[in-house]
Amino acid sequence: SDYTDSDDLVADTNEDGQNGSSQVIEFEEEEGEMIEKVIEHRMGRVGATGPKTASYQIDENGDPNAGCVDDSDEPKEIQFLIKWKGWSYIHCTWESRQSLEEQKARGMASPEDIDYYEGQEELNSQLRQLHLNVERIIAHQPPKIGVSETCFPEYLCKWEGLPYGECTWEDGALISKKFKSKVNEYYQREKSQNIPAKYCRVLKQRPKFVPMKLQPSYIGGPDQLKLRDYQLDGLNWLAQSWCRDNSVILADEMGLGKTIQTISFLNYLYNQHQLFGPFLLVVPLSTLAAWQKEFEIWAPTINVVVYIGDATSRHMIREYEWVVLNV
Repeated sequence: SDYTDSDDLVADTNEDGQNGSSQVIEFEEEEGEMIEKVIEHRMGRVGATGPKTASYQIDENGDPNAGCVDDSDEPKEIQFLIKWKGWSYIHCTWESRQSLEEQKARGMASPEDIDYYEGQEELNSQLRQLHLNVERIIAHQPPKIGVSETCFPEYLCKWEGLPYGECTWEDGALISKKFKSKVNEYYQREKSQNIPAKYCRVLKQRPKFVPMKLQPSYIGGPDQLKLRDYQLDGLNWLAQSWCRDNSVILADEMGLGKTIQTISFLNYLYNQHQLFGPFLLVVPLSTLAAWQKEFEIWAPTINVVVYIGDATSRHMIREYEWVVLNV
């Protein structure tokens, strides 16, 4: 066959650990980037490979494989979408056997060492679209001298659907162009004066409770969502209990909006009494995404940090998300 089988992208080994096929590509060990995983494959236009196939390059300059269809007479080659080790998904590129050989890419030792794509392409495609989006910027640093010609800093990016352990430093010009709102949100958090304080006055002496007859303007987010009457009653009950220094349990039936009432109560403490946390919420893993989303909708001014993941991810969170640099 003129086309390389997908298994040729990885070194085939026998039980003794020796190369078992003369058809295998043997990548150099010390040169070129390392292949982390093969995400999917296609029959693509010859030469439609390399950096110009990265998602941000396609957005900027167009897809070099546009218009290439399977039943055309145009020369084609089998191409693989490569996730490069140490690089985020935004830098994934389509590569052929020839392009991988030319750049002396380093491969994996066996098929078991990569997330092999066979039978999983649809799932991989859906996940990959998430991984292309910046969820949150958690740090910045000056650009490397001689690497960047712009005045933009580098940003440490947390990607949607990926743990903190897979955060990557990215070019500031690229991130500022594609994810401007995330850059703005980052600097708003960095400049915020709403910082938790050990000596907050209301922690020493609880204030007098003042009933909220109408929903406060700071609850509901930019869309000005409205609490139902019984939810406003629940908010008042929580606020009154807190002012009296009473511990309580909100035991409404499922579906009545206990999450929203709880978030609204924290928003009340944050805005009404300048109690800026920290607030510790322990929630079931299955509801974690829902809590995060409701905070974004109902209380976008509260900085929500999801503390989850392996040791590497938790270390990243402690190092970058729990440190207040402007005090």
